[in-house]
Amino acid sequence: MKTLNEIYNKYSSPEGSGDKGTAHSYIEKYYNKRFIDIRYERLNILEIGVSTGLSLEMWSEYFPNSKIIGVEIEKIDYKPSNKRITVIKGDATDSKTFSSIDSLDLIIDDGSHIFTDQIFTFAILYHKLKRKGLYIIEDVRNIDSVGIFFRRLSHNAKIFDFRKLKDRNDDVIVEITK
Repeated sequence: MKTLNEIYNKYSSPEGSGDKGTAHSYIEKYYNKRFIDIRYERLNILEIGVSTGLSLEMWSEYFPNSKIIGVEIEKIDYKPSNKRITVIKGDATDSKTFSSIDSLDLIIDDGSHIFTDQIFTFAILYHKLKRKGLYIIEDVRNIDSVGIFFRRLSHNAKIFDFRKLKDRNDDVIVEITK
């Protein structure tokens, strides 16, 4: 079975689609370790901000028993490779976008990367997250000033700060376990 690094390399493109392991440090420093124990479980996974759809393909291959749902604000020219992947066109800050979604195990917010949008989306989706589910917010900007707000969302909030690794001010993940 391929590692997440191998799968990521297969789906990241030279045009810049798929920055989780190139521009950011998430694949190697966070996702490899965080997801290894849940890889073969039957999960309902939601990713916000899917761009070309390559990350959905990556998650689908890495999590072979899981259902993958992607939400993108723009219409994208992407056809899922299998029936486990679904794409919804919608705004992540609008609760109507998620009206058909319930009972999620894993949420990855890689959407607008705007602090207020990240908070609104969390407020909309957190109740849809199962007990012990993971809510992950990628590309958090200005963590030194906004980190306190994420910590107020939950006593289980953890901040993974990788900014020094690639000298990027947004190489930060916030993880909240329900």
